Amino acid sequence: MIDTIRLSHILPFHPESEMDESVFTRTRGSFGRRSYIYNSDDGVHFSWSELPFSDKARLSVEASLPKFLFGNNIDELDAQTTETALQRLGEYVGDVTGVEFETSSAVVTRADFCRNFQLGDETKVRDWNNSVRDRFIPRFDTKPYNWTGVYFSSSAKTNPRQICCYSKLDDIRREMPIKRSLDTDEFHKRQALHSKAKGVYRIEDRFKDSRRVAAIAKRFSVSQTAKALLTPVISDRVITDVGVSLGLNKPLVCNSREDFLCDSLGFDKARSLIGYLHQRETYGVDLLKRELKPASFFRYEKMLKQTGVLSINAHAELPPLMIASNSQNTQ
Repeated sequence: MIDTIRLSHILPFHPESEMDESVFTRTRGSFGRRSYIYNSDDGVHFSWSELPFSDKARLSVEASLPKFLFGNNIDELDAQTTETALQRLGEYVGDVTGVEFETSSAVVTRADFCRNFQLGDETKVRDWNNSVRDRFIPRFDTKPYNWTGVYFSSSAKTNPRQICCYSKLDDIRREMPIKRSLDTDEFHKRQALHSKAKGVYRIEDRFKDSRRVAAIAKRFSVSQTAKALLTPVISDRVITDVGVSLGLNKPLVCNSREDFLCDSLGFDKARSLIGYLHQRETYGVDLLKRELKPASFFRYEKMLKQTGVLSINAHAELPPLMIASNSQNTQ
């Protein structure tokens, strides 16, 4: 499906007096050119900037399509809902700016393609997450993603691209934690989102500037417009290629628990806990409970529970993810 996008049209400013009285805030543009921004409460970001050596201006709009349409980015868009979201976004931009913004013909300058893989439970999600962390893509750096997964970032500064793999439930928990201080409606809303995200493994391929988007459009022989590029067919092909490059179409062996602890805590902090975990796996928890001091035993058990390492299979082979189509996006 499609998540965050940025669309642009060449559209003239309103008279300067009208712009200054609108919701837009004037900012300092490059070389003294006029520039305006506006971040709406609905999560839509506007940028309206004067073009160099011209009396024209470019209006850019950035938003997460599923969030704009559904209020969350867990639900996936199909061809029909993508078209609906683009149409409503165009109407929304028109209401805010007072100019017609045809989304279908707009130039795409950012596109995040993604897929939700329903793995059933969070244990399988963590197993896949830990396996993917050991993957290697040439010319990409590997970094943790919000402590919920991993992302591969292209080294080229002029060609930004990110491939993100993470637990959607952990991501939602970080962004929208459930607290007692929430009102009843918000509490139930977040609870429903947490339930919906459980067992979902998310893979995203983010093309974050116009050059990168132009390259992917050229690769699939389509124009750089929203109507041609932002389709489930293109998204499926992009995510399929990501899965193949990461080796997700083949069986993988998940990381050991020791590797997980080192990655999570660092070797110095994890060293003593790894020793305890090894004894626990060898002799059993009942024997350790009898032999160790109660304070040490409960301290180690608490640390193991907090890290979530016990939910990870020590040496498990994972079947390949089904990359073929949206109708087969399960393990």
